Parts: sequence; structure tokens; C-alpha cells
Amino acid sequence: MKRCVECKSEELEEANIEEKCRVGGRTFVASVPAIRCCRCGETYLAHDVMVALHRGAVAELARHGDVDSESFKRICRATGLPLGEVAGLLGITAETMCRWEDGEEPIDRNAAALLSIMVLERFDGHTTAFDRLKAAINPEPWPETIRLAPIVPDAASDLTASLLDTGDSVLCPACDESSRQPKTGEEEDMPERRVAVA
Repeated sequence: MKRCVECKSEELEEANIEEKCRVGGRTFVASVPAIRCCRCGETYLAHDVMVALHRGAVAELARHGDVDSESFKRICRATGLPLGEVAGLLGITAETMCRWEDGEEPIDRNAAALLSIMVLERFDGHTTAFDRLKAAINPEPWPETIRLAPIVPDAASDLTASLLDTGDSVLCPACDESSRQPKTGEEEDMPERRVAVA
């Protein structure tokens, strides 16, 4: 920008100003960088600054938890997905989504929370919740063998600490007949292995 749109002056300076935006029926304010005309005082904001301001407002709506129809609509749009796809991820119809957004029906609290998590993760560059929901809707068939990530013991865990304190060879808690509680469903398939502790 080379000159003020209002007075045509070329005397411009960088400044920080308090800017407001209204999102989801609520007013948000933040300090933002701007260009200010030294002659008439008119201020100008870059497009990416306005985008960041509105994104921050939507993120605050998502964090708060008290989601009304207008907030829900803004959070839904912030997913960047078509309304029908969002409805499918939440396990509801597009018609139900529209009724929630229009305030015709109470919004399901769990659906609103899940939608908020998806938006906050998207703003942070993550898609964990979105990926899990898609996997739940269209699960891939299990391969015969599933390779896990390398197992790294956590030295800070209570289990590891208790084993290190003994200085003896002990049985894995899932297999030690003398001290363990009845096996859970997950433990019944675990092979017996001795754990050697230095």
C-alpha cells in the first residue's frame, strides 16, 4: 500500500490497533498490526490479519463449550468441510445439522464438543479426531499381522520404577500367578514371560 485511500496521502506508518470482530453473536477484540495514515488517521488491515482475527474468535468459541446455534454454525464452517460430510462424521443427517444451526432443535452437547475438537485440531495443524471418525465410518480390513511402533519403556512409570527397585528377576504382572488380580480380557491372550531386571 503506497497511499491512503481516503486522503491520498503517502505518509503511512505501521501501528498496532485494537480491532473488534463479531462472530457467533459475540464481540471479540485483539491487538493487531495495521497501516495508519499519518494525516487523517485512517487504518488498514491486511487480509491475512483479518483471517487470523476471525479464526481466533472461532477458536475461542470452540474452547468455551457453551455453544449456541450461531456459534455452532461458525464452528461447523471452520472445519472447511461440506455440511453433509460434517453431519456424516457426527453420525447425524444434514437436516438435523440445519435445524441445530437454525436454532430449531437443541444441539447435542457431545456432537458440539467433538466438532469443537476437530476445529481446534485443524487450527493446530492436526487431524486426529477427523481421522478417527473417518476410520470409524469406513474401517479398513485388518491385516493378518499388525506391526506396532517400537516399544520404549517409560522409566518414569510406576511399573518400571517398582521393577527397578527389586533388583531381582520377576514375573510380568500380567502373568504372575502369585500376585496378580484375575486377568482381564486383554490379558488372557498375553504369553507368560519373565522380566530380567539388572
